[in-house]
Amino acid sequence: AGPADTLALLPPWERSLLLEEFNATDRVYPPLPTLHAGFEAQARTAPDAVAVEFEGSQLTYGELNARANRLAHTLLARGVRPDDRIGLCVERGLAMTIGLLGILKSGAAYVPLDPSLPAQRVRAMVSDCRPRLVLADAAGAQLLQQLSEAVLRLDKPESWSLIETDPDAQALGLKPDHLA
Repeated sequence: AGPADTLALLPPWERSLLLEEFNATDRVYPPLPTLHAGFEAQARTAPDAVAVEFEGSQLTYGELNARANRLAHTLLARGVRPDDRIGLCVERGLAMTIGLLGILKSGAAYVPLDPSLPAQRVRAMVSDCRPRLVLADAAGAQLLQQLSEAVLRLDKPESWSLIETDPDAQALGLKPDHLA
């Protein structure tokens, strides 16, 4: 007899079943024109399902999509176009998710700016990326006040557009190769 590690533990048919057939998980997914298109499809399919939760607060897909759409329409009304850079200076939470998704829906790219960083570091990042606008919560707005950047407050949605429908990605000319 040979070494124990050369012995077959499973018959060939069972080895094939476990390693090949059970692992045949390849799927062909239809290509999505944009990153947020998949989210919008999920929001239409399951609007009442919880999409995001943070420290006891949550938003359903429908709620998150509607808020992100309002923000996106606000950005578009302010002249934001594909590949513009938008700073996102917020603490972690639901507003961050709304901001990120709203920016992508407008066709812009988001630039994360951490409000807990020293003002000098954020100033350097803003100078580097030259954002068209910065979205901020109270902490971010306080930090950015020193930088005199154009700021839209994420914690004041009453100033946003009331349009809750998905922006027309095709009309905006959004393609997967735009900045994100």
